[in-house]
Amino acid sequence: MAKKNAVGVAPTTNTPPSGGTGATMGPGAAAAPRVETKPTSPVVGQTAKAVVTHEQIAQAAYLRWQKNGGSAEENWRAAERELMGA
Repeated sequence: MAKKNAVGVAPTTNTPPSGGTGATMGPGAAAAPRVETKPTSPVVGQTAKAVVTHEQIAQAAYLRWQKNGGSAEENWRAAERELMGA
């Protein structure tokens, strides 16, 4: 039995159990099964919002700046509104 420290807990080591290497996914190890999820149905009366990426907003803001100038923040917010349909 391991000695306990002042708190009454046995000290631990960084050695994996059974003297293994600590690798969790080595060659030949089975991967965890994928869990398939089904999309949920929208609530009646709600409209689905398009997923807009950071890169899409950045590109739209840059194009607005090239065309009109203005501040980066103004162009960013305008691009967000335009792409998200708000």
